Amino acid sequence: MSSAFENLKKPMTFSADNTKFSLGRGLLRVRDRQSGYFSDAPTDEDLSIVEAAVWETYCVGRLSRLGLKVHKQRWHYNFRNRHGFNDAADKHFEKIWTSGDLTWSQLSEISHHAIA
Repeated sequence: MSSAFENLKKPMTFSADNTKFSLGRGLLRVRDRQSGYFSDAPTDEDLSIVEAAVWETYCVGRLSRLGLKVHKQRWHYNFRNRHGFNDAADKHFEKIWTSGDLTWSQLSEISHHAIA
C-alpha cells in the first residue's frame, strides 16, 4: 500500500481521508494540465521547488473549498519556506489559496512577486 493512502497514526492501515487528499491533488494537477491553461508549465520532473510549492498551494486551497480536511498552516509554512517569511508572501499565499481559476502564467507571476 502506498503511504499516501495510509493512516499516519496506524501504519499499514487504509485512510480514506488521506486517499481523497492524495488523489485529489493529483487529479487537480491533471485537470490543470488538460485545461490548456497550464500548457506552459514545466513537466513534473522539471518543476523547481518554488514552482511545485506554488502549484501545491493552489491545488490544496481548492481541495479545502471542496470540503476536504486540510492543514492550511502546513501548506502556508511550505509556501513561506520557498517565498519568504513576510507579510507580502502571506498576502500572495492567500491570493493563491482562495483562487480557483488561475493559469500557470498567473501562478508564476504571483510567485515571482511573493519572492521579490
